[in-house]
Amino acid sequence: NANDERTFAAAASYTHPVGRRGAVSLSYLNEGHPLDHHRDGVGTQFWLRSGAPERGWSFGAGAGGYYYFDTARAVPSGAYSNDHGWAPIYSLSAQWHFRQRWFAQLLANRISPRNKDHTTALLF
Repeated sequence: NANDERTFAAAASYTHPVGRRGAVSLSYLNEGHPLDHHRDGVGTQFWLRSGAPERGWSFGAGAGGYYYFDTARAVPSGAYSNDHGWAPIYSLSAQWHFRQRWFAQLLANRISPRNKDHTTALLF
């Protein structure tokens, strides 16, 4: 965000392959709790991916829409407001595939709502 704060992030996602190199995903993201904000939401993305090997690396890039909910505290009054809206979401992923459908993933998300703080999250 504008203050360059650091906080946690968490995600739960389902990705469904479409053809050999495409996919669609549905995700719930908790963007953490930077000062005076508790933003989370649901997003859907379209992905272009390298082929998933039986074992080894694969990579992907996704873009889509994100509907967010933000409980924000107004300063200096201290009153809370519930803000919500749409924002674009962009992602890059790297996966190491183990045997028998298991993998480890490193995922970078960028959420860019208009006239709001942007967030970048790195998830493992």
